Amino acid sequence: MRRWAALALAVLSSAAPADLIDQLRAERFRVTVRLGTAQPAQRLECSSRAVLRGDARQGLADVPAGQTVRVTVEETGQPPPVWRLLFGEFDEDDRQEARTLAGQVAGTVVREDPRDEDSDLLVIRGAWSSEGDLRQYLSRVRMASPAEPWLDGRPRREGLLAVRDESGRTVARAWGVLRLVSDDASATTQCHVNGDERRYRGSLVCVATDRGVLLVNEVPVDDYLASVLDTEIGQAPRAAMQAQAIASRSEALFNAGLSKFGSLHHDLDDTVLSQTYEGAGRETALTRAAVRSTAGIVLMHGGEIANGVYCTICGGVTGAQEDVWLSEPCAYLRARADTSEGGNAPDLSSEGAIRRFLEDPPPLMCNPEGREDYPSWARRHFRWTADYTAAELGAAAGVGRATRVQVTGRGASGRVTGLLIEGTSGEERLNRSTAIRAALSEVRSTLFVVDELPGGGFRFTGGGYGHGIGMCQMGAIQRAAAGQTPQAILGAYFPGANLRRLY
Repeated sequence: MRRWAALALAVLSSAAPADLIDQLRAERFRVTVRLGTAQPAQRLECSSRAVLRGDARQGLADVPAGQTVRVTVEETGQPPPVWRLLFGEFDEDDRQEARTLAGQVAGTVVREDPRDEDSDLLVIRGAWSSEGDLRQYLSRVRMASPAEPWLDGRPRREGLLAVRDESGRTVARAWGVLRLVSDDASATTQCHVNGDERRYRGSLVCVATDRGVLLVNEVPVDDYLASVLDTEIGQAPRAAMQAQAIASRSEALFNAGLSKFGSLHHDLDDTVLSQTYEGAGRETALTRAAVRSTAGIVLMHGGEIANGVYCTICGGVTGAQEDVWLSEPCAYLRARADTSEGGNAPDLSSEGAIRRFLEDPPPLMCNPEGREDYPSWARRHFRWTADYTAAELGAAAGVGRATRVQVTGRGASGRVTGLLIEGTSGEERLNRSTAIRAALSEVRSTLFVVDELPGGGFRFTGGGYGHGIGMCQMGAIQRAAAGQTPQAILGAYFPGANLRRLY
């Protein structure tokens, strides 16, 4: 971080160097979610009066309640130079500090430095046509932190966004980014996402891309969760929904600090790449109650927000993070037995042990046997088989006709970490859950064994559905039905983690 940017942070916060919680608090615990894919045009209609703002949050035009506006990328070119207020310059590694500063200084945003091939980050505000206009503004206001005039002469080509009202009249234009913002906290904006008309709370951000206009929802995390809970767990016992709210909040806020999508505009996706999110239309009284009763509570480990990941059904044992994803071991994402008392999982890394576990499981929370209230869709996933002909398996792996399949590695939970598929035109090695399940769409998890079928072909016999890490949702539901508290449920799946209220 540059020296004078550090001074700005010192003026605005008594905290030492910013961490994720500082950033989230400065941003008022809002998350940014990519909605669908870019489209040639986006139609937006806000239920309350709203304002269109440019990339540095300057006001461009008012939009009356109920009026539809159409946003398109009108052209691509080099934006004209404008003067801005520059509050700080940061290295890419200091992204959280840049976002903290932007959250603490009203009206500022984080942008990549167009002058720097290393993509350093700038915290900027406003847009003035001349340095004289900017300095005249500075003479009238008292700045709360160090800032200096900066000429934004972007050498990069960007899209020019055009906004037209229902009559076709152009009401606003902005290079790169614009926002539709309402001061009414209860307002929703209707738009078309993933083939459906949906309503979203918070602000909608339009980003110009090569493929058209991409929508991003900037929304308070608890409004986000009220929708996510319905799509991810639905109607369930109160304690299970509360545990889900805490896990989902933890996962969302944990990922707000990762920038895993490589964008300054959004941290999350509206699909299972993050958590399935379909806007205000999926909120229910039950999801609202679960979010409200756990407001601000997250999983913590070692003083940091924990990644509250979850899966549909673990199959009786959760996986260690490093055995499922290509990642370092994580102290609270370990192989855990989904028994009523919980605890570390038995060693299932041998072929014999995992076969016995799949064929004759011990009493498990997510086992549907003898439970009439167990959902039929979940019952199909606790234990399953998937058959492939030699031709089908070979085609899936790209090796011609499959001739041999060998498990080359297993983790302690029994999950396959390596799979070798040999065929008439070569061999393919698949490592970890993402690669295996991407290639073999009928395989529901990596908790499986493989057998060759008489006459050719291969049978995968497995348990569970999903990556199998963290909280087992069906296990959580059964734990809640048995009277376990949200704390006990989460403690069974996230060893060593504790609960903390952030807001």
